[in-house]
Amino acid sequence: MLDRDLLRAARLAGYGTVSIQLSLLSDHRLGEVVAAATPLGSGIGGRSAALDINGTRVFVKRIPLTDIELRLENVRSTANIFELPMFYQYGVGSAGFGAWRELAVHTMTTNWVLGDEYAGFPLMYHWRVLPDSPPEGFTDEFGGLEGAVAHWEGSPAVRGRLEAIGQ
Repeated sequence: MLDRDLLRAARLAGYGTVSIQLSLLSDHRLGEVVAAATPLGSGIGGRSAALDINGTRVFVKRIPLTDIELRLENVRSTANIFELPMFYQYGVGSAGFGAWRELAVHTMTTNWVLGDEYAGFPLMYHWRVLPDSPPEGFTDEFGGLEGAVAHWEGSPAVRGRLEAIGQ
């Protein structure tokens, strides 16, 4: 076996172990594990933390899921349900177009890694919808909600998205 093959085999074995362990946790227990994880930061895109699962460091991203996204017709939808302007891009101060779109991207990239199409992406070990409180101060980097909306050219759609996250 080549070094690349050994590394891939080890990565996939670790993925399988961690993925199964997380999937076997009850919602309540997973919530406790996530709550006890080491906080890494928070911002307009959500909260992040790190935890250890049998020696594997796992990055945890808690993405706010709004009531609109939880409507039956919107569950798992990657549509622009908030009708956000196309310039509202993730990575430049945006909260993103929605939790389901982010989940879809991580599902695709994980499948590319698992299918040996491209190894350069991180693996998503697990995902689950858990009860959570709205993130506090997620617009603080803009001076609050009004500053965040102003940053995005006063877009009413951006206001609607940010208000939905804060509820």
